[in-house]
Amino acid sequence: MTLALAIILFLLCLSVFLMIIEFFFIPGTTIFGLLGFIGAGVSIYYAYQESESFGHISVSFTVLLFIAFFFLGKKMMKKSNLNLETELTGKVNNHYDNIVNIGDKGITFTVLKPNGKAFIEDKKVEVYSLGEYIEKNVSIEVVEIEENKIFVKQLN
Repeated sequence: MTLALAIILFLLCLSVFLMIIEFFFIPGTTIFGLLGFIGAGVSIYYAYQESESFGHISVSFTVLLFIAFFFLGKKMMKKSNLNLETELTGKVNNHYDNIVNIGDKGITFTVLKPNGKAFIEDKKVEVYSLGEYIEKNVSIEVVEIEENKIFVKQLN
């Protein structure tokens, strides 16, 4: 009976360890989690075959062991080299902030139909016309800046 209990406890510990490996170290493989779940179920079944009280103890032990391994694994992952702890601080759509302003003048580098390239304040930027076709090497003026688009009109 003592050997059977030792085997059941070992299988319970191994099963919980396999589930923790699935959760923290190799997520998505499913095999470790499945083996851990099946192993825990089999060991709890055999624990109830030994005695009902030992079955209850093994279920409680499994839950406590899983919780302990869960928090231990979480703590280990915070210190692990596999954990990415960088923070993204950039902003979206700030490409043209403070590069050009409304009223700035420039010259088209390509044909605008309705978008193309232009030199504004000695900077090459992508611009959009207000719907009209604007030839290459024509003077333009910035009339609107909306999100990441610069709208221009042809100067006469």
